[in-house]
Amino acid sequence: MSITRRTALGALAGAPALILPRSAAAQEAIPEIAKGPFDGTFESLKKYKIPDWFRDAKFGMWAHWGPQSAAEQGDWYARNIYIQGSPQNLYQVQNYGHPSEFGHKEFCLWWKGLAFDADHLIQLYKKAGARYFMSMGVHHDNFDLWNSKYQPRWNAVHMGPRKDIVGLWRKAAQKHGLKFAVSEHLSNSYNWLAVSHGSDKTGPKAGVLYDETTRTLFCGDLFTQTGPVTGTTDQDIVGPAAAGEDLFRYSSLSPKSAGTVRGLAELDIDALALMHGPAFLGDCRAALHGLADDYDRRVAAS
Repeated sequence: MSITRRTALGALAGAPALILPRSAAAQEAIPEIAKGPFDGTFESLKKYKIPDWFRDAKFGMWAHWGPQSAAEQGDWYARNIYIQGSPQNLYQVQNYGHPSEFGHKEFCLWWKGLAFDADHLIQLYKKAGARYFMSMGVHHDNFDLWNSKYQPRWNAVHMGPRKDIVGLWRKAAQKHGLKFAVSEHLSNSYNWLAVSHGSDKTGPKAGVLYDETTRTLFCGDLFTQTGPVTGTTDQDIVGPAAAGEDLFRYSSLSPKSAGTVRGLAELDIDALALMHGPAFLGDCRAALHGLADDYDRRVAAS
């Protein structure tokens, strides 16, 4: 069945992120959907009606800003620094050090956003003609940009900027009369940072493992360290426990995908974008369930 962006996913929501569940247990962990007309299937979701404000807005701004932006070397920097010989890898080695010594985890700590002024930027966007604004909520690296209960340690409130980036964008957008949306990018997350488990094939660092973390794929996720956060410094927060973990805690990211989508939908937003479309063939139940839950809650509140 052909599903278009406009008929299937509604406002700002390109085709859903497809997650590949790897166990029945992971499927069962997906939260239940709020009662309503949408049940997490394509058939129900394509009945969603795009709100009038999005049809009429015509123009908006989007901030694709997160930890990897600190290097100012383009998108997918967090991944490409682990690919020997790539332009971003060469830049990383020359300016920050070899990825076995300084990797994306360090950028999560180092990224501070000291000059970040959401209110000023939103005023500029509105002056340029924007009618809505969209903040990135989480990129493929699983680093959440708000005070996320699904990432209680590795998020922008407890590390790096120590600010609710999504919340500050939302406050400024609503203050200046712009509709507010968020995007999530979990479609690629299940294997995006698998390259961080490798090593150089040639040269003086050949065989030296990147990141100095556990090297077992799909077991342990640096960015879903659980438990209360009590540290007051970045080093306290990372701590020895997190230092030995990697980016693949879940055998399937389905529960996190559904949870993250739901968490973003709960942030008083006007639209939710599931980015990158059907990047992988497989069961996309988690993303669809999260989107259906958002739509059902909006129907109940209307």
